[in-house]
Amino acid sequence: MAVTFGTGCFDQGRGWEAEPRFRVATDTVELAADALLVAAERFMMVGESGTEHSEDEDFWDEEDRGPSSTAVSVDEEAAYVAADTDAWLSRRMADTMKSILVQELTRVGVSAVVTADYDPIRGIRARRWPARTS
Repeated sequence: MAVTFGTGCFDQGRGWEAEPRFRVATDTVELAADALLVAAERFMMVGESGTEHSEDEDFWDEEDRGPSSTAVSVDEEAAYVAADTDAWLSRRMADTMKSILVQELTRVGVSAVVTADYDPIRGIRARRWPARTS
């Protein structure tokens, strides 16, 4: 099992005017999506400083904002996770999020290649995960 990152996956520069959007290409898409749900919850606790805050912390520095929301989706080829960071992603926040992805995907035994999902056409047929039943 290995989780690797493709070239250009938030690995150059000190920050980006971008939202963190990760594409997880794997043969086990649904298992990866379940792991990304846990990662997405953890993303909500990551500040711009790269610190992963605990839920029981009473006070966060106002300057160390985390994402306001996250979403997980899937298509036939990949699972996706995105976070709304008001169009700014610091290098330290990206590094922490990438570490969280490795931890959660490895925890459930998923091998994957993770890339930054800059292409808005890719994943156009993706559907929210978990699938809603009504």
